[in-house]
Amino acid sequence: MKKIIFVLLIIGLMISSGIIKAQNPSGFTFKAGMNFDKYKAKSIVDLDYKSISSYHLGTYYSFQVKQARIQTGLTFVRRGGEEIVSKDIELNYNNETAYTYVEETSTKIYLNYLEIPLNLSFKLINFSDKGDGINLFMEPALGFCLYGEMKSGENDSDIEIGSEDTDDIKPLNISFKFGASIKLKHLEPYVGYDMGLTDITPQAGTIKNSGFYFGIAYNLF
Repeated sequence: MKKIIFVLLIIGLMISSGIIKAQNPSGFTFKAGMNFDKYKAKSIVDLDYKSISSYHLGTYYSFQVKQARIQTGLTFVRRGGEEIVSKDIELNYNNETAYTYVEETSTKIYLNYLEIPLNLSFKLINFSDKGDGINLFMEPALGFCLYGEMKSGENDSDIEIGSEDTDDIKPLNISFKFGASIKLKHLEPYVGYDMGLTDITPQAGTIKNSGFYFGIAYNLF
């Protein structure tokens, strides 16, 4: 709860600053890139998670606030992780254990979110008077899980979204992202880390979204 309140306070301050000080809206920005997500989990079941690759697509509206830039919009983010379940298998001979090996079962989980981000970036190194340079950014985001799916071998199944203990995933996710970008005229490559703040499982244990991402933005200004 403290983390959620902290993020909401940041969002409120950023919105207030934009309303008070924003001048000359800059225009739209389109972003696309890759995610490398991995669940951070504390579970009562012995599970391991590996990272998987996915993607994100978004449209932002950008405007300057003195030396800072604020962006907000809508982003489609495909998140997930690979769940590894390990099981010891014993081969017996004459009622005695002759050989033991570990059998692993892999399940890839994909969650598709529509996010409302609020990106605040600051100029670290200025290349020109046209705004080109290296920027540092932070971005709290509120995500709504639209749908999800699990893939294990040739078997696919849908993920139940809800807050009951019989569901698989909670509908809301709050994350905090931070990273750096390089603005070169209209193009702006970026890289960052996505830190999940909320538990996304309604069942026992804790699971949070997390991972690194990179991409490129195209600014229409």
